Amino acid sequence: MGNTLYIIAGEASGDVIGAEILKYIADDRIVYGVGGALMAQQGLQSLFAYTDIAVMGVVDVVRRYSTLKQRLRDTVAHIKQVKPNMVITIDSQGFSKQVSSALRTGRLDFSYHHIHVVAPTVWAWRRRRAKHIGRYFDTVLCLYPFEPAYFPQINAHFVGHPSVDILSTIPAIEPIPNSIAVLVGSRTSEINRCAPVYAAALQRLYNQRGSKIYVPVLPAYEALLHSIFAPYDFPYDIVPQDAKNKLLKSVTVALTTSGTMTLELGILNTPMVVGYKMESLFFQIVKRLYYKKHVALPNIILGDIPIVPEYLQSHMTADALYKAICQVMDTDAPQQRQKLSTLHHTVTAPYDSFGNSVYHYIKKYS
Repeated sequence: MGNTLYIIAGEASGDVIGAEILKYIADDRIVYGVGGALMAQQGLQSLFAYTDIAVMGVVDVVRRYSTLKQRLRDTVAHIKQVKPNMVITIDSQGFSKQVSSALRTGRLDFSYHHIHVVAPTVWAWRRRRAKHIGRYFDTVLCLYPFEPAYFPQINAHFVGHPSVDILSTIPAIEPIPNSIAVLVGSRTSEINRCAPVYAAALQRLYNQRGSKIYVPVLPAYEALLHSIFAPYDFPYDIVPQDAKNKLLKSVTVALTTSGTMTLELGILNTPMVVGYKMESLFFQIVKRLYYKKHVALPNIILGDIPIVPEYLQSHMTADALYKAICQVMDTDAPQQRQKLSTLHHTVTAPYDSFGNSVYHYIKKYS
């Protein structure tokens, strides 16, 4: 089937990226794939819920192994059925590579070009992965300008970060004094590990300072969040996704799980404190292979320097987070804002917008 695109996003951040790409897909291009609510708004009828393949860490993969294997079979079978001339996978490195391997080792009666959006973080850990990326993908589209140099053996291009386009239209907002936004993560495993610690810190913040607490959370995880916060009596407002960015631009500080959200907060110029906990086994593996001093994207992109405070694993305690939040609220917010102010220029797309930059390469390799 000519001029057909198959696109796969396996997590919330991938759904955001996929939606921005689909905005630029020409009407005469047939699109199939896997995605979430944002991609659905752009017309994608997802083969299944992307949350079925959203996993993090070894234990999570083992626990959901049978579901992942079935969804892999479903996806590959569907691709073989619709015969696209282009496959686009977005992040979700493990699932994306398995799809590629299944297609490349199988007998196909069609040819396709495989574009992968969001390069493997070989600049952070497991650098040898860069040598093998050509086994899976024909082209890699990178979100950060320093990344293409790591992949000289294949087509690799910088396309900017979609958050710049999404967030640059947010107008100046009246600040909410003594307020905090809490970003608990976009995976069940992250929320279960991080949110209980956040809740204890928030209780102290409310008791000592009476802070206003706002929690933007995906609808799929709202019930889980309420159950984790239930033992505490601090009031909090759930913020719907369509109001999230305005809220984040107006709060005094954000407490966020490490990930794409740290970059979005940086682009919004919102001061933050970053936390993260992962399963112990996975952390031990990552620690041995990790090249950078920091994990928060603003810290890494702006020179691997401590612009925003990070609290990881055993260092992420309620007491440490509470003290760090107070420090930012009382003293460090202006300095953070000044240092973060250049971030959005660094990740701005080369062709007018992120979606248009990706579409430039879709047309080139179709």
